[in-house]
Amino acid sequence: MLDEGIALFDEAFVRDRTNYLIHVADALTQPGPQRDLDAAAERGMLAIDLAESLDSARGNNRLRDLCHQMEPHAKVPTVRDFLDRARVLAQV
Repeated sequence: MLDEGIALFDEAFVRDRTNYLIHVADALTQPGPQRDLDAAAERGMLAIDLAESLDSARGNNRLRDLCHQMEPHAKVPTVRDFLDRARVLAQV
């Protein structure tokens, strides 16, 4: 449902879409039955796609926090790809 809600944001709400994608990715990395590291990395990549068009220190800080959250899972290929790309943007 969150993904559907995020998709409803108008193109003008890039910053909001980015932040919500990061929040969803973070939730998907937490221990429990909802954990899905591939889905978390996918949401993270979508957030990076959007964040690249922004000049936002706050957004980069949130990406940096997500990187730290996902670091322990760097052996998962999709997570590793996300981390490689996010490190450049978030300067981790």
